[in-house]
Amino acid sequence: MKKISNFYLVSIILISLLLGCKNAKVESVYPKDAETMREERVGSLVNEDPEGGIVLFGAGSSSSKNASNNSRVNNYLWYASLSVLDFMPIQSSDSAGGVLVTDWYEHPRVPGERIKVNVLILGPELRAEALKVKVFKQRLNNKIFVWRDIEVSDSVARELEDKILTKARQLRIAQETK
Repeated sequence: MKKISNFYLVSIILISLLLGCKNAKVESVYPKDAETMREERVGSLVNEDPEGGIVLFGAGSSSSKNASNNSRVNNYLWYASLSVLDFMPIQSSDSAGGVLVTDWYEHPRVPGERIKVNVLILGPELRAEALKVKVFKQRLNNKIFVWRDIEVSDSVARELEDKILTKARQLRIAQETK
């Protein structure tokens, strides 16, 4: 008798467990293929906006005018820096961060001497305080063929800053007259 009651008890428990799982919502999750996983990790260059186009540097759906207004770097100073230093090779540039680093440049008329310029644009305003220029200079020691750092006067950096600011003002005036 005890075996029969245990059998009924176990049967009732199993039936109630099975009926309890009847309404459970099961969501099937399948592994993603390699292409889908790469796309989720890297993202897409194609804009999902109806206007289409390619999105670079998180520009999103905002217009280029709004993107430039929200910039931390003054565009006129940036383009003026590129224009003034266009004769020197660029080693590194970051328009969003306002950093421009040239590579070493040796003028053909002054062999054995080379310069390097770093430009930092510190703000969105077109003013002298938003621009910092640092000039480095080296001279070749012909006896041991090693470049040695030499002192550069602050007036050289100020002169470059003045040229960049003048060019930036010219660019702004030209833009406003259009």
